[in-house]
Amino acid sequence: MHFRPPLHLALAGAVTLLVSACNTGPTSATDAGPTGDAASGTPTFSEHIAPLVTKHCRGCHTKGGIAPFAFDDYATTKTWGKPSRKAIEARTMPPWGVDASGACGTWQDARWLTDAEIKTFGAWVDGGMPVGNAKQTMPVLPKPTTLGANAIDVPMPIAYTPKPKGTKDAPTDDYRCFRIDPKLTAAKYVTGFEVVPGDPRVVHHVLLFSVAPKAWPATAGGKFPSNDAVMKHLDDLEPDRPGWECFGAAGDDVLVSGLPATWAPGTSAVHYPAGTGVKLEPGEELVMQVHYSMADVDAATVKDLTRVRLELADKVERQVYVVLHDPFIFKLFTGLPQDSLPPGKAKVEYPWQATVKDFNFWIPAAAGTTFDLVGVLPHLHKRGRALNLSLQQGEGKPKVCAADVPRWDFDWQQIYFYDKATRIDAETRFHVNCVYDTTDATAPVMAGYGTDNEMCLFALFLAKPASP
Repeated sequence: MHFRPPLHLALAGAVTLLVSACNTGPTSATDAGPTGDAASGTPTFSEHIAPLVTKHCRGCHTKGGIAPFAFDDYATTKTWGKPSRKAIEARTMPPWGVDASGACGTWQDARWLTDAEIKTFGAWVDGGMPVGNAKQTMPVLPKPTTLGANAIDVPMPIAYTPKPKGTKDAPTDDYRCFRIDPKLTAAKYVTGFEVVPGDPRVVHHVLLFSVAPKAWPATAGGKFPSNDAVMKHLDDLEPDRPGWECFGAAGDDVLVSGLPATWAPGTSAVHYPAGTGVKLEPGEELVMQVHYSMADVDAATVKDLTRVRLELADKVERQVYVVLHDPFIFKLFTGLPQDSLPPGKAKVEYPWQATVKDFNFWIPAAAGTTFDLVGVLPHLHKRGRALNLSLQQGEGKPKVCAADVPRWDFDWQQIYFYDKATRIDAETRFHVNCVYDTTDATAPVMAGYGTDNEMCLFALFLAKPASP
């Protein structure tokens, strides 16, 4: 999907093989195979690999999961051992965009194999992939984290059957938005959320946007007097199907006020940093965007009824603000000459820098300019290859790496929360550098919302500092 700055925020991507932990129980590992020699130091499946794939892979690579094969037993793991090794060593699996080696920020719940784990998997493959103790069962994962009993359900209003694979408007993917009214009569704060996919085979991401029905969407060019009118128009475009198509955010011209929840397969309950939450105003509604991937599933067999659970609080110590900046695309709104990326280049860089004042969308003036940076959301399109965020805490101070995405993947995008927040203020300067490959382009690549256009965006999750 696309960002529509300055008033629209969305998270693009079709999640492919997300790896995290949520297995349902023990599985036998009794398939025949070489037993290995413990004295030789060769890793074995039962002792080394079964715990590794259970920790990092079986949240999706399990029976009934969204991945195309399962690591539930020795035989299947061995079959996929060599190609899995390549993906692991290339760090395309587990899919985790930001560098979590410790060289550039440290992150909560990082799906990141250590160098030692990567070496162990490679040594197992080189050693012939021995089974070890063939009678040992697969490790059992603990139950996923859940929300408290006070969480409310926010389900899709009606079951949805995605558009069949191969149709003109949905070759493999179907992005659909559903309008939900939580009937809020007072302000609430989202402190955590949990997404329960109706059909895990096809639900590849879920985004929950907050939308004020009475707000006026300036980007609609006066065609609609309110968000309510825009959403009714979009819904009416396909009267025989629930919801509306929404490759970008909550749909074309829908003015979004926040992004309280984002989800991808394998993710269990998410809690915002302690004492913080994203505000929902009285009367605000929610738009649930669901991305369906139909590459391997017959759409006729799907009747999805995904639901989101929200943990709500009447008040929090610190409100979380979601802000964003991208000079590359923002110039579309300023009348200034637009930038472009030269075609036919294997490496094109687009650097920019800004202060917190430039990230002022959705922050009231009374909030000031001093915050704690608690999370980030990087965003490029399909020609993107890498991007980096560094912080400079004042004129003449050194730049410090805050988030590095060395291998951009358009099909896997998410919010990343820090283990430890960084204090920023009006003097802090954000340095961003985006890298692209334009070898397939025959004309300059312009900024825009389509995936054939490009962006260079970082969204920041900012919390007010705790009172002294």
